[in-house]
Amino acid sequence: MKEKIIDLSKQFADNVNSVSAFFENNGKEFESLYDSQTELFNNHFPFVQDPYYVLKSHEQIVLQTFYKAHNLIYTSYRLLLEGNYGASNMLIRGITEYLLIGKYFSVKKDLLLADKWLNGTQFDTYEKAIKYLIPSQKQIFHKFWCLCCNDNHAMAHSFQVGFDIENSKIALGETFARLTILQICSYHLLGGHLLNGRLKYRSELWGAHKERNSQLKSLITGNISNLKSALTKQGIELAKTYKSKWVFQK
Repeated sequence: MKEKIIDLSKQFADNVNSVSAFFENNGKEFESLYDSQTELFNNHFPFVQDPYYVLKSHEQIVLQTFYKAHNLIYTSYRLLLEGNYGASNMLIRGITEYLLIGKYFSVKKDLLLADKWLNGTQFDTYEKAIKYLIPSQKQIFHKFWCLCCNDNHAMAHSFQVGFDIENSKIALGETFARLTILQICSYHLLGGHLLNGRLKYRSELWGAHKERNSQLKSLITGNISNLKSALTKQGIELAKTYKSKWVFQK
């Protein structure tokens, strides 16, 4: 057992260089996008603790879901660099759930349901959110949701049996594309829903971050533009749908 663990640890360490070389510039763009989002968040987050800045329940959820999704993206990417795309995929469902839940509550502003979620009540992402979107949006999210669920459960084609990079490049590329889509979505949740006018005012005036925040947003826009080459048409459509105005059926 000990020898097996040592062998896997060595292989994972060796794989990092090989996978990084395989991703080439896309990997660098991905990491730059992640780092820029982190800095942009950090330039605003301290001001949430201002006693005059009160977070409503749905805003607390947006904050929590972005932060958790952001950290899970990092963990999933680190696993991917080790060639462990199977374990990386298993985290993608959780990332997707957090991003969907965050935008759902930001749009619906259902304070009663938000309080329940904050108190630990389970939120069925499909039954509460995806199911009630108009067909064009529902179809796109449901397809990706099913893909996430298949990878998350103990099925014949989930996880992986080997960690050889040469024989895993297609799977590595697919997982990288999914994580890229989710990073693009997480930036929408951050910039479009979490960083409201009150936080931007405090960050720019009290934190003196106006110029740097502008630079970060430009960097992020460039990263996302450059990363689109790693995505399929369907992947771009998924990110576009997440960023669009959600329309719920009555």
